[in-house]
Order: sequence, then structure tokens, then C-alpha cells
Amino acid sequence: MKSTKIIVVGSINWDTILFTEQLPIPGEEVRIKKIKEVPGGKGANISIASSRILGSNTVAIFGALGTDDIAKKHVHILENEGVVTNMLYFTRNTPSGRAYIVVDAKGRNIILTYKQANDLLSEKVIYSKEVHKYINNTNLTIVVDPPFSVADRILSLSKITNKTSLWAPGLLSLKGIKDLKTSIMNTDYIIVNESECINLTGITDPVSASKIILSNINLDGNVVVTMGEKGCLYANKKMIVAIPAAKLENKTNDNNYKILNTAGAGDAFIGTFAAMKLLGNDDIESLISANVSGAIKSTRENIRESPTLEEILEIKQNQKLSPNIIWNNSL
Repeated sequence: MKSTKIIVVGSINWDTILFTEQLPIPGEEVRIKKIKEVPGGKGANISIASSRILGSNTVAIFGALGTDDIAKKHVHILENEGVVTNMLYFTRNTPSGRAYIVVDAKGRNIILTYKQANDLLSEKVIYSKEVHKYINNTNLTIVVDPPFSVADRILSLSKITNKTSLWAPGLLSLKGIKDLKTSIMNTDYIIVNESECINLTGITDPVSASKIILSNINLDGNVVVTMGEKGCLYANKKMIVAIPAAKLENKTNDNNYKILNTAGAGDAFIGTFAAMKLLGNDDIESLISANVSGAIKSTRENIRESPTLEEILEIKQNQKLSPNIIWNNSL
């Protein structure tokens, strides 16, 4: 068994990206300019984002695939990126997952996910000796978008074994904070975007929403709300900090840094944050790097084009990204 620093639990999809001038409204026909088929899925994207920073065989992915050609492609790509695939679960009952992504000229997107095999990841698989060995020998667990029973069990195991855990509930935020409270209590870092934050709490203001989440987590828990071009909020029971987004200006006349596709930026953010934590950075410094990583990814067409550590540090040193404390519990 390979000893890894991070386990990522989440989806693995094959993505079809449709590039258009504008996102369609209901009933509207929009011309497609270009179509790309690329590997994706939040779990796989995050595992690769972390692996590009920490190096080969430091990150393992726990997810489900079919037994089709797409599954073979995924395994080959993941292993070429240095991600450990020993924890993958293969099912003959349904094909590998797919996602369909529409991207407009400003890089904005809508995502339609067909979960397929991803939804067949079950608690039974978690009880295997192999999974328990990996959890016992890792430093940090990232739980993204598996079925809720799997997310809840992995977070519980991480808590029992004193492993740092990070949870990005995604669509599960629709359950609301009351139904997710036990899982949240077992989480060291909960990461949501603005819409997920609203789904979770019913509150539109991210600062007020963060305080509500904080009242439902353990004493040492942390909340991160990602806000795209507005950066992110970092909250714990001592303070709430606004961390600005990285501003990438065009380097040359060929629009080197033009925003091309924001899909996958959140995955780069999460993978980078976790990796930077394991490299010894504190929370705020790791989130600054994560913001830079998400910004770099947004300038690239494919979903899974997260940057290397060298690329992040090069941009970061030229940015003045000063965190701003907007609430301090000690005052």
C-alpha cells in the first residue's frame, strides 16, 4: 500500500464543454462555437490540483467508475498525473459519469452533471480494509461530492482517527444546515461557494451566513466561502477575514490572461489550499495561494488545468493580496 498525504473522495466525470458567445435563456437557441471533450469531475480535478503541487504518489482518489472505455482513460490520465488509483471502485451496473458544460465568451458557465457510477459509491466500500488503511496513513481528507452517506462516514472516520478533514458539500448544501449538522461537526474546514452558502443557511450575506455555520461547528472548525472575482471569506470563532482575489492582467497583446473558463476554478482552489496547508503554510497564506490558483485556472479553457506550485508563486509574488479582518470576536 502506498502511503499518501491526501485522500480525495469525490466524482470522476468525462466532460463535454460547449463554448458559446452567451449562455442560453429558457427557450433560446444559441450557436456553439467549439466543442471539447476532456476529463473532469470534482474529485479527480482536486486530486490532480493537489498532486501538481505536492508531487507524485502523494494524493489518492476514492471514487467510482464504470467498466467502460472512459474508465480506462481516467485511470491512465490520473496515474500519469501521479495520483494513486488503488482506492477506485469499479461497477458493471452503470457507466462512468458525464458532465456537460456551457461556457460563454466571458468564461461564465452552467454545468449539467450525469452522476451515473459516481452515485454507486456506497458505505459498504468504505468498510474495506484497504480504505481504512489509507485513511489511517494519510494526513488530510478532502470530501467533495460523493453520496451523503459516504461523505458522512468518511468525515466520521477522519474525526475518529484525528485526521484533518475538508468538506465541500456542493449539491448536498441543499439539505440545509440542520440536516448536515452532524457531518459539519466532524469537519475541520467546510468550503462553500456563495450559492451553496445560501442553500446551507438561507442567508444571502456571506458574513452573517458564516456566523450561522460557525454556531453549528466544533470549537476549532473553519468556514471558507469562495466568491469568485471577489476573493473569499475565511471564518472561525475568533475572526472573519476577507481575502482578495488575484487580479491577472494581460501580459501581452494576445490576451495571455483573458478569462476563458471559470469551471474548475473552485477545484483548483480547494486542491491548492489543501496542498499549501501540508507544505506548512497557515490558513490565510494557503487561501491567498488558493485564490491565485483559481484565477490562473480561469484563464485556461480546460476544466482540469490547475497550475503548478512554481506558477502560483510567480504570480503571487507580484500581487498585493492583503487580508482584511472584518469581524473580530475579541473586540
